[in-house]
Amino acid sequence: MRVVLTLLRKDFLHFFGNKPAVFFAFGVPLAMIYLFGQIFGVNKKESGPNGIPIAVVNESESPAALKLVKALKAEKSFRVITDFNPSKDVKRPLVEADLRPMMQASGAPFRFAWLFRPIW
Repeated sequence: MRVVLTLLRKDFLHFFGNKPAVFFAFGVPLAMIYLFGQIFGVNKKESGPNGIPIAVVNESESPAALKLVKALKAEKSFRVITDFNPSKDVKRPLVEADLRPMMQASGAPFRFAWLFRPIW
């Protein structure tokens, strides 16, 4: 055991005597943590995306699908679109046939869609 402790002491003294090695082992990672924290907004109140438009078509009557749609609407990261109103005065739920033409149109209101179908 004494030999192992002697070797550890020797290696630590050798390592900490080499200033560039200590800097690159500890200083650079700490600087990178700080830099990436500033870039990705760790100190901001609201970090992360919010208001991403996503269409949700729920053709299923399952309680799990209804619960998932409700959870998506409660999430601030998404702006859930479940209604279709081409004439601006009549609103109806989105159906699967509405998705592709709406996504391919120029100035599409959303780029992503979830489709919940009945299992049987």
